[in-house]
Amino acid sequence: MPKVMEYTEQSLDLHERLVENLKSYQEEHKKLLDMWRKRETFWKEMRDYEAKADDPGRFNNRGGALLKEEKARKA
Repeated sequence: MPKVMEYTEQSLDLHERLVENLKSYQEEHKKLLDMWRKRETFWKEMRDYEAKADDPGRFNNRGGALLKEEKARKA
């Protein structure tokens, strides 16, 4: 039988303080968090490029995809 949670003003105040602390932390470390998101994006792109590197069919294109890929890797 699941235990029934009892919600009180005290628990509401506790949760509101926790939310405020998290918002404060996020605002204080905004630059770091933005850099982390950007790193995650770049890391995903690099994994995609690594996966494409094993595809032998990538050399049979006419749209300059290899040149675009190489410029993106260097950037």
